Amino acid sequence: MTRISLCMIVRDEEAILGRCLDSVVGIVDEICVVDTGSTDGTVEVARDRGARVEHFEWCDDFAAARNASIAMAEGEWILVLDADEFLEDDDARRKLDAFVAAHPDAAGQVTIVDRQEEGELRSRVTRFLPCAHAPSYQGCFHEQPHLGEHLAPTMPLDLEIVHTGYRADEIAAKGKVARNLRFLEQLVEEDPTDAYLHYQLGRTYWVGEDPEAALESFTRALDHTEPDAPYLALLLELTGHAMRKLGRSLEALSLYQQVAGAFQDRADSCYLEALLALDVGHLELAEARFQRCLTLPGVDGHGGSSAESARTWGPAYHLGVMRECLGMAEEAREYYELALSFRPEHPESKLALERLTVD
Repeated sequence: MTRISLCMIVRDEEAILGRCLDSVVGIVDEICVVDTGSTDGTVEVARDRGARVEHFEWCDDFAAARNASIAMAEGEWILVLDADEFLEDDDARRKLDAFVAAHPDAAGQVTIVDRQEEGELRSRVTRFLPCAHAPSYQGCFHEQPHLGEHLAPTMPLDLEIVHTGYRADEIAAKGKVARNLRFLEQLVEEDPTDAYLHYQLGRTYWVGEDPEAALESFTRALDHTEPDAPYLALLLELTGHAMRKLGRSLEALSLYQQVAGAFQDRADSCYLEALLALDVGHLELAEARFQRCLTLPGVDGHGGSSAESARTWGPAYHLGVMRECLGMAEEAREYYELALSFRPEHPESKLALERLTVD
């Protein structure tokens, strides 16, 4: 049987590391943890669960730390997790073994399920690596896996990893925004033409609720992004959302309609166009785009993280609002109920139904 090593880098993860390590019992054969300077009980939590732990002097280089964890591995394959992630799949080991048998020369792309207050976001990330092909990471921030000298060739792996690190409470608790801003601003200063760095800096400003700074970074990213960049769809969407947040919906709609055709099957793009159209009173366009959102399937995340809400309760709720504003109470009720069928606790739809009942 293939021996699988879990490789992790951690720092001050005492509160959540146990959840991660408990989730891989019976799935991996060894746990390799690199600690980059914890001052809490992180190391003890790891060792209590059978992990081998080595210490790494932090040097502002995530790839270097990842590679130190890979160097510890004694297995034939490596599964990479972060402390704020965990597995919920009882069939995970079988899926990993099946991937090994089917794709011995490729890396496995899993689905990351980000659980946030407003719902789930999904994206595809390479996390399962064959040791026979000399895996390593490159890039000191948002590092990318390579096999040998080349970016890792990938195949889809039917495995979901749950991630909670972008929840507001966890971001605040760990000071992630401030840490990442400091790091990324330094990298951008060193290489001001790197589109991906500007994109990640913009995302960090966006998470930190600074839409003006985010838009500036997104605009610079667009100036240097290649048309085939895998993150282009999400970059354009975030640019549109930042402009909308700043009251520039008409400008954003005009900009977005120049490129929206390239992403017409992506619910997130369609939903953004609908919101912008609604903002500026283009009701027929908004109606058409919201309706289309409800017919689109979820995407696997190759175009960037995709929000479940963009194809479910989001468009359903807004279609309800549009009908309520037109005095079409019964049709509005149907759409609010549709939204609640997707997300039973959606507060805006519940309030709307209560409002219609009173009326």
